[in-house]
Amino acid sequence: MSMALLSRPGRRAPAGPATEDASDTELIDRFITWRDHDAFAVLVRRHGPMVFGVCRRVLRDPHEAEEAFQVTFLVLVRKADTLGQPERLANWLYGVANRVARKAKLAATRRETHERAAAGSAIVAPVTLGPDGAELRAVLDEEMVALPEKYRAPLVLCYLEGLTNEDAARRLGWPTGSMSYRLARGRELLRRRLARRGLVCLALWPVFLQVLTERATAGPVSDGLVDATLDRAKLEGTTAPAEPASRRAIGTPVWVLLLLLIAGTAAAVAGWAAERKSESAPSVAPPSWAVDANEAAGCKTQHCP
Repeated sequence: MSMALLSRPGRRAPAGPATEDASDTELIDRFITWRDHDAFAVLVRRHGPMVFGVCRRVLRDPHEAEEAFQVTFLVLVRKADTLGQPERLANWLYGVANRVARKAKLAATRRETHERAAAGSAIVAPVTLGPDGAELRAVLDEEMVALPEKYRAPLVLCYLEGLTNEDAARRLGWPTGSMSYRLARGRELLRRRLARRGLVCLALWPVFLQVLTERATAGPVSDGLVDATLDRAKLEGTTAPAEPASRRAIGTPVWVLLLLLIAGTAAAVAGWAAERKSESAPSVAPPSWAVDANEAAGCKTQHCP
């Protein structure tokens, strides 16, 4: 059932439902313009395995990994209209998932430290890096995030999402012949970054290569997790992202703008009154690892890369 909501003035409705064959750019445009949650669902299912793989590698607790997965796509709901290059959505989601999961891991570590201190045990067992341990996979993600985007993007698409060189080049709008060089260059830069951390040796480097070639994902995302994510996305996105004023005014009757102005003024007055009333009320703390959308998206300005 289509969940298209709140169309923008002057934009014609899409001819049919979102399909699996649609590009990321087309799906993002449908979601921004029409709040088409069918299009958003295609994006979640398309990139979900890669996103969940990142979350599972960083977070050992499966429940925390599922929460980080959902938060990653909620960041997409909030920032979809600021994406400068929607054709590189997979690369963008990879970065968001890493930042969200690592913030959750930091919060969990602090929580465990406080719990141990409260229990009178301050001894922490050292972390070891076995050749097949999850720590190695997490380090690989950490160093991949630090790569230049032009080399990270093909690694994400070809290795973590399993696309062919031709499909990845088509999605990125690059010449097919450039992919082999970019992949080789990306692997070499990654090897150097790992070497600086003392993690590349005859025993470990093949393990990293195996992680890449096996697509390093957690497998298909469960229908329950996808459905829960889509439900939260619908609640988060009940209103469309704000457009620039110049675009919003085009094709909008003057009387509609006046009504919006009056409604906005009334809302501001009501908000001021509510703020005054709640000054003496206790504040409600956000979750221990509440994520700021701009921070999670890696945005230094209002618009994302």
